[in-house]
Amino acid sequence: MHQKIGTEVLDLRDTDEPTAETEALRQRVSDLEAQVESLRAEVVTRARVAQATGILMATYRLPAGGAREMLHAAAGQHDLTPYELAVRVTEAGELPVELPQGRLPQSARRPRGRPSR
Repeated sequence: MHQKIGTEVLDLRDTDEPTAETEALRQRVSDLEAQVESLRAEVVTRARVAQATGILMATYRLPAGGAREMLHAAAGQHDLTPYELAVRVTEAGELPVELPQGRLPQSARRPRGRPSR
């Protein structure tokens, strides 16, 4: 493993005598790698929630805030995270769980293209 600092490249491969500096750099690299992985996961989560929000906006003719509210309310009621429900929404193309009518925004009570009961 190499770490470039300015124009100097330090060789961080295992040595018989690691210095405090190399140990600190190894820890910093490890911390940054963990942070990158966390950020990657966050990007995936946000993208899936955004896709689900768009599906709910189109299906139920909602503004973005109403669709996010619907997603979060449904997730909470069914003991799911918004991401878990977003995965289901993107797979089903609609909200695959039921909410009591009083919990839905007025514009979401009759989805487009579906007859009222």
